[in-house]
This record gives sequence, structure tokens and C-alpha cells, in this order.
Amino acid sequence: MAILQMPYPEGYTPPKFTKFDGKEGNAQEHVVRFIETLGALSGDTNLRLREFSKSLTNKPYTWYVNLTPYSVTSWEDMVSRFYAKFFQTREKITSLSLVKETQGPSEDIIDYIRRFQDRAVDYLEPVEEEYLVEICTTGLLRKYQPFLVNVKIKTFAALLEAAYKLCHTVRPPPRDGWKPRKSHSVAAAAAFAPSSHKPQGGRGNGGNGGNRRGGWSGNDNGRGDWKKQKIRWEFRRTGS
Repeated sequence: MAILQMPYPEGYTPPKFTKFDGKEGNAQEHVVRFIETLGALSGDTNLRLREFSKSLTNKPYTWYVNLTPYSVTSWEDMVSRFYAKFFQTREKITSLSLVKETQGPSEDIIDYIRRFQDRAVDYLEPVEEEYLVEICTTGLLRKYQPFLVNVKIKTFAALLEAAYKLCHTVRPPPRDGWKPRKSHSVAAAAAFAPSSHKPQGGRGNGGNGGNRRGGWSGNDNGRGDWKKQKIRWEFRRTGS
């Protein structure tokens, strides 16, 4: 570590490094980010060794300061030791772990798709986005699957657009105390309401041959009422 005693390159201003704490992210990503932060001087391996400790905090920094003096011979040696100590701390996302991602019973479909998309970003295998979209749709609630599963949706943007439209189509089941809309109630009432039409002539039940108190109605189609009326006429004519 005699490199630590070497002067900085002329005109060099130390940048603000992202700190690695060993809990989030992984060692490989941190090394790449650290080198990129050095900018135009990123190819200077001696500078990398001198500045690397500034990108560490908590346990990783403790590990660094406890390295045996002069034991690190090069930047490659430092990286090898760093990887060996701080193996990948972030869960490796696989197809199986994505299949296990499903929409919760009360989770909004839009929230689920966005959560799945964030999760799929960490899937590092080279696959088409359409493949990940297909996995996402299989995790939807059953009420949404008939509309989105086996449909040729190739991007998450298109899936979100379809989900927005679907939200206005698929309704949740009725809650306790649910009542139909007024228009439905009026239509139902009209369908079952008794007719307000009154038969002509008298106060009877029209032409169905029911009980009668008034005279015969010309519109009466009762089968025996005309015979009764004829008897009344004969009675009045003869006066008997």
C-alpha cells in the first residue's frame, strides 16, 4: 500500500463516491460504479487503489483498514479480495422467483404490474421483454386473466395501457348493502307494476266473466253474460 503515499494526479479533484455498506447492492456493481465515478482518470489503477477506501462504509470500510499492510499488490488483487469478502448480497432474480410474484387479493392491478416490472429489472439473463410480460400476466388475479393471458402484449408499457382500460371494464363484486341504480329500479318496478287500465262499462272486472254490478259492456267478451242480458230484456218486454 505504498501507493497511498503517492501524490494525486495534477488537477485532480476527488469526486463524491457512492458508499458501499455491504447490505444493499453487490460488490461487482459497486466496483463498476466506483471506476465510472473517476471519469477521465478511471484508467489510472494507482488512483483507483488510493481512492477505493473512500467508497466504503461500515463493515466494508472496517475490512479495508484491517488488511495486512503491503499485502495488496495491485488493483486486480484488491478487487479479487473485495469480491471474495463481499459476495453478492442482493437476491439473484431467476425465472422461478418471477413466477412466484403474484397479485395480492386486494392489490390494484396497476400496482402489481409496476411492482413486477421493478422486480424484473434485476433479472439479468438475456431475454425478450415479451417473455417477462407473459410471466407477469400469469400472476394476475383470475378475474383479469381471461382478458390479458394469451394476448400478444410485448411490452410493459402496452400491458399497463391495457390494464388501465380493463379497470373500467371489470367491476368488483357487490358489497353488502349494495343497491341497484335508480334507472334499474324504475325499470324493474315498471315491469312488475299492475296495469292502470280499467275496463269499460260498469265496475266489474272487464271481459273476464267475473262478478258484475253494472250493466252489460259492449266490450265484454264473457262467454255467458250475453245470455243473462237477453233474459233481462225478455223479462222487461213481457213484464213477467
